[in-house]
Amino acid sequence: MHSSLAMRSPFFAASNIRLSGQNSMTTIIAGTFDNLPKAQRAVQDLHVHGCRDDDIHVFHNNAPGQHGAFPIGGDEMANPKAKGATREALKGAAAGAGVGGLAGALAGALGAAVGASTGAWVGALVGALKGLGSEKHDDPDERRPAGVVVAVQVPSGTPEAEVERILKQDGASTVEKAEGEWGSGEWQDFDPVAAPQPVDQEPPEILYRIAPGGRGQWNVFEGGAGKLLSDFPGRDEAINYATALASAKPKAVVEIYRAGGELESSRAFSAPQGPTRRRRH
Repeated sequence: MHSSLAMRSPFFAASNIRLSGQNSMTTIIAGTFDNLPKAQRAVQDLHVHGCRDDDIHVFHNNAPGQHGAFPIGGDEMANPKAKGATREALKGAAAGAGVGGLAGALAGALGAAVGASTGAWVGALVGALKGLGSEKHDDPDERRPAGVVVAVQVPSGTPEAEVERILKQDGASTVEKAEGEWGSGEWQDFDPVAAPQPVDQEPPEILYRIAPGGRGQWNVFEGGAGKLLSDFPGRDEAINYATALASAKPKAVVEIYRAGGELESSRAFSAPQGPTRRRRH
């Protein structure tokens, strides 16, 4: 749940506004501030740099888990930090039952049953405590934090980088970029539980590997796991194919291997500049 803090509609739930036919998809840059004065200063600076009132939406975003998305409240089925507890409890129960049963077997059949039951209970308890928060989960930094959000529909003629700079210099704890629906001066399809995409987040690097295959073919694989994309009768054809794929990615690397798995050369790409470095072995 989020509430608008804009002067035109104070504390109005922007998520309830849906003016079909009047909204448009656009690039939105948004910063989250820990207090209202910082957000207001950012709005003033944005005005100075050409942003109008209708280009800026200011609202409060609640903390994760407090958005009221479910009828009974909240927005998460479970605490992400407790995801590892169930799995570790089951593992602990199995191990505890085995140890307890072995010890009880020395005292006869009845002792084995009691020992297994007690061992399972103790093992489950220890396992749950061990697993609490042990499983990888969404880090709080990867979930949109609570605070005052200043969302900007970047106006024509204003560089996105300038909007990002203003939000950062005025104290935004996070600055994100999204493609969203904008209408009546507000971010209409804002999703408070969606993971934000930080503007300075490095794009993932895609790996393409070229290696000789059977019957004189040359194979092109994607990723370290070796997903086969295609094969070609000639080496140059395989290289051209992989190079074309890599050139279309924000960051990519093409590696060429000799028979036997020896790396011959690799080439890194960064769109739109193209190749940025080359090294040979």
